[in-house]
Amino acid sequence: MQPRLSRAATLLCILVTQTLHAQWQTSGSNIYYNNGDVGIGTTNFSHKLEILTTADNDGIRLSTGTGVVMLHTNSLVLGGYNNITAAGDGGIVYGSTTPQTTNNGFVITPWSPGITGIRLDQNGNVGIATRNTFGYQLAVNGSAIFTKIVVKPYANWPDYVFQKNYHLPSLNSVAAFIRTNHHLPGVPSADSVTQSGIDVGQNQALLLKKIEELTLYVIRLDKENQRLRRKIDRLSTAVPGNVRKK
Repeated sequence: MQPRLSRAATLLCILVTQTLHAQWQTSGSNIYYNNGDVGIGTTNFSHKLEILTTADNDGIRLSTGTGVVMLHTNSLVLGGYNNITAAGDGGIVYGSTTPQTTNNGFVITPWSPGITGIRLDQNGNVGIATRNTFGYQLAVNGSAIFTKIVVKPYANWPDYVFQKNYHLPSLNSVAAFIRTNHHLPGVPSADSVTQSGIDVGQNQALLLKKIEELTLYVIRLDKENQRLRRKIDRLSTAVPGNVRKK
C-alpha cells in the first residue's frame, strides 16, 4: 500500500505544478508560449518552435561538453568560426571545443546499415557514400551526372604541337613503341589507369595532342600523295601514245 500525501504536501505539489505551468503560460524572459507553440526572442511566431537570432553569436547550439553543432542564420561575420565564411553567411558549424586535436566529421545520412549519405570531414573534404576521400576534396562512391562540367584552365594545352620546332615522331618509331608497350606514346597504360585512375583535364590534353599529331601525319601523307600523283602524271605523259585522263 502506497503512503498517502498529507494535505499540506498535496497543496505544495499543486502550487509548484501551477507555478511551472504559469511560467510557460505567462512567458519568461525572451521565451514566449502560445497554444503549444514556443518562440525564443520573438513574440511573432507560428511554428512549434521558432528562434529569432540578431547577432553573430546567436543561434542553436547542441553540445556534449567536448563536441558541438551550431546552426546559424544569415548573421556570420567575415571569417567567423572558419576562414571560408563571408559576411552574412548562415549554416551549420560543427566540431569540438578543441577542433585542432580532433578528427570528427559531420554526417547527413539515413538510418540505414547501407553505405549511403554525405560526410564532411575535419578538413572540409566531402565524401558521398564513403567515409574515405583519399585526400581529395570530393569523393563519390558511385556514379554522378552533370549538365555541364568545366575543368580548370590547363597550363600546357597542346597547341605547341603546331609550332615549327615541334618534333613529330616518325610513324616507324610510333609503331615500334606500340609493339613493345601496347599503348600510344605519352598515354597512360591500362595498368596505370586501373591503379591510379585518370586526371580528366590531363587526359583531354593528351587526346588533343594525339589528334593534332594525327592531323600533321595526314597533312604529310596528303602532300606525299600529291607529289606522287604529279610524278605519275609526268611519267604517263612522257610515254608515247599515253593520254592523261581527266
